[in-house]
Parts: sequence; C-alpha cells; structure tokens
Amino acid sequence: MTTRSRAPCLILLAALAAPPHGAVAGEPSVELDDAPYRAFVASGEAATLLALARRAYADAAGVPVGSPLDIPGTEDRRAGPRDEPPPPGWPAAPTGLVVCLRIDERVLACEGSRTPPDSDLAAGISILAGRLAASRSRGRAATIEPDDRPRLVLEAAFVAGATLLARSGRRVVVPEGTDLDRKGFVVEAAGSATVTLPGEAGSARAALRMARMAGVRPSGDVPPAVWLYTPVARASVPAVTP
Repeated sequence: MTTRSRAPCLILLAALAAPPHGAVAGEPSVELDDAPYRAFVASGEAATLLALARRAYADAAGVPVGSPLDIPGTEDRRAGPRDEPPPPGWPAAPTGLVVCLRIDERVLACEGSRTPPDSDLAAGISILAGRLAASRSRGRAATIEPDDRPRLVLEAAFVAGATLLARSGRRVVVPEGTDLDRKGFVVEAAGSATVTLPGEAGSARAALRMARMAGVRPSGDVPPAVWLYTPVARASVPAVTP
C-alpha cells in the first residue's frame, strides 16, 4: 500500500524530559538540545517510529494495517511499504511521550506522560498507541465510524521545556502572557497523568477538568501537579493505511 503524497509529512518532534529531582514550581526543567531530534527525523527513524505506532493502534482497534511496515513519506523519500527496518532507539536520553488520535481539529484521545513509558522507544510508543482505541482520556472511548477512518490522524511527540506551575491557594497560576495556543498541560496525580495538546485546554482549570474526566484524581489532600510545556513541533500520519 502507498500513502498519497499529500498525506501529512513528518515534522520535527519535541521531547518532554522529566524534571530534575527537586524541581521548583515556576522554574522550567532543563531543556534538551533539539539537534539529535532533527537528525532523528532526517534519518527516517521518526517515520519508522510513527509506522510502529500506527501498527500498534490498528492492531488494538482491529482495523486493517499494511504489511510489511508501511512507512510514511518525507520530502526525500516516497511513501510505501518497506522491509521491516530495525526499531529506532532514543535520539537522546529517554523522555516522556504523547500519542494522540484526532479527526481534523478534534482530539479524540491522548495517551502519554512526562516519563518514558518503557526503556525501549519502539516498545514505549507502541504501548501508548495501543491504548488509544479504548482510551477514556477525553472522558469516554471514542467511537470511530467507518466513514471517518480516512480523516483519522495519529499524532505523536516528544516534548521539552516543562515548567511546574505554582499555586495560589487552590488556583494554579499560569504566567501572564502565556500563549496557550502554543503550549499544553500535563496534569499528574496519584501515579497517573493527562496530557493536553497546545490549544486544547484554554486554562489550567480546563486542563484539571479534563484530567478529572479521564479519572486522574488526587490521593488524599495532595493536589494534582500541573505542568506547562512547549512542543518544538509535531509529527502525524493517517491512523489507517489507505
């Protein structure tokens, strides 16, 4: 099977590094050098990673998938099936990942966290993508109609520059002038997390509400930790091979 040339092409991904121990609210964690990630995309390994994510989603959702591995196209390489390539390794130190399912601008589900889901990158993204079909991260599992499948997009990212937000009483304080069309939230509580894409939550309160709908709730009197992050860019492919 081949992917039409107008299918979404790969863009540089960002990376979400876990903050150093003792991170202070309002202080950004150490940002990663994005050079290894640019090289990761240029080498074609990012395309392979997305193909693995697509396969994991398709297997879990019970939809057709190309075989051998159907690799998305880039500016330098046409799309199409390839012999099974070796699974890509981390471009730099292992980080958190987020994988989302969307139709047009509507986000149906996102699975991710600030910490690596697995020490192996290919296994980690496959774990997250495999959860999307039954994910209740946006309140309930998404129902995908057959007619919607051609518009279904799988989006994945590493993310860097996470900042733990401070609280003023019960209110989470977002720094003045923050452009939430360019930043997303990570809400953590009791060992679980919700990740929002930039522009998806218009305030920290909205992100907390989304987290509650997804079942991310505090344990005892400890309030959820809310982080703000800025993705460098994203990568996406059709979720189902044509």
